[in-house]
Amino acid sequence: MRSIIISLFLLLLSHSLFGKEVKGYIKDREGLPISAVIIEQNNTENYTISDINGFFSINLIPQKKVVLRFKYIGYYTKEIIIDKEFNDTIFLTMMPGIDSEAARYSIYHKSHVGGFGLYMGYKFSKTTFNDFNEFTASQISQLNKNINYVNFGLEGYIYNFFINIDFGVTPLQKATTDKFRHMTDSYIVSFNIGYGFNVAPKRSVIITPYIGVNHVAFNEYVAPLDKKIPLSSYLEMGYMDINMLQYTGTIGCDFTFKLCSTKANHKQGLYLTIGADYQYKMNKTPYIVSKSTHITTDSKIRIFPVTASITMNYYFFTKQKSWKKY
Repeated sequence: MRSIIISLFLLLLSHSLFGKEVKGYIKDREGLPISAVIIEQNNTENYTISDINGFFSINLIPQKKVVLRFKYIGYYTKEIIIDKEFNDTIFLTMMPGIDSEAARYSIYHKSHVGGFGLYMGYKFSKTTFNDFNEFTASQISQLNKNINYVNFGLEGYIYNFFINIDFGVTPLQKATTDKFRHMTDSYIVSFNIGYGFNVAPKRSVIITPYIGVNHVAFNEYVAPLDKKIPLSSYLEMGYMDINMLQYTGTIGCDFTFKLCSTKANHKQGLYLTIGADYQYKMNKTPYIVSKSTHITTDSKIRIFPVTASITMNYYFFTKQKSWKKY
C-alpha cells in the first residue's frame, strides 16, 4: 500500500514538471482588455481563447520547444517561447497592424519566484495506548484523550515547490485521585515538502500533494496531589515523569482556497486549507525516556493511518522577477 501511494505521488510530481500551465492577460495599447484572442500552441491542436477580461489559461502539451502564438484580427501576431524556467503570468500588449517579419513589440511578464506564509489550524488524529499492559486502565484512558492538535507553522515557496515546518500541541489533560495528580499532554513537529497545482487560476484554488516526517511526543506525569510536600515523602512515593517518542512518515494532499487578497498583489492574502494524509510508523515501538534513563517496552502505540486538518493561512509573496522584455 505504501509503495503504491509513493508511486502515485511521484507520478503526479512528474506530470507537474511536463504539463505546465501558462496564464496571462491581454490588452491593447490603450490598456483595455482584448477578448476572443486565439492563443495556440505550435504544432498541436491545443488552444484557448481570452475572456472578456483579456484573461487566458492554457495547459501545455509536452514538447521539446513550446511556442505560444497570439492571434487576433487587425493586430500583429505574437509568438512567445515557453522554457522550463518560465513561470507565472504573462502581460501582453497587442498592437494593431498587419503581420510582418519586421514587426517587434514588447511583451512583459512578472514572475512571483517565492514567498512565505504563516498559518494556524486544527489537526484531527487518532492514537491509542491500549497495548500498554504496564499502565493502569485509568492511565491508558488518560493517554487516549491526547489525539488532536492545535497547530501552527511557517511555509516557504520557490515557484510551485513548498517546504513547511509545523508544530502542534494538545491541551494538558488532568485527572486526580485521593493522593495523585495524573497529567498527560502531547506535541507534534512536522516537516513537509510538496508541489502545488493551481487548478483554478482565477479563484486561486491550489492542490498540493506532499510527503513529510513527524516527530510525535506523548508526555505522562504522575505527581502528588499536594503541590508542596517534604523531600522524604516525595522520594518514598516514586512518581513518574516519562516521554514517549514516535516517528511517522506521511503522504498527503492539501486543498487551498483563496478567501481574500491585497490590492497590491493578487496572490498575497488569506487562504483556507483543508488537508488529509496517510501516515505510517517509522519505529515499531516508541522510544521512552525519563530524564537520563532510556526505558524499553514491547508495547506499540496504535496510530490510525489517516489524519485530517483545517488551517487558515496568510501568504506573503516577497521576491519577484523583474519585468522581462521579449
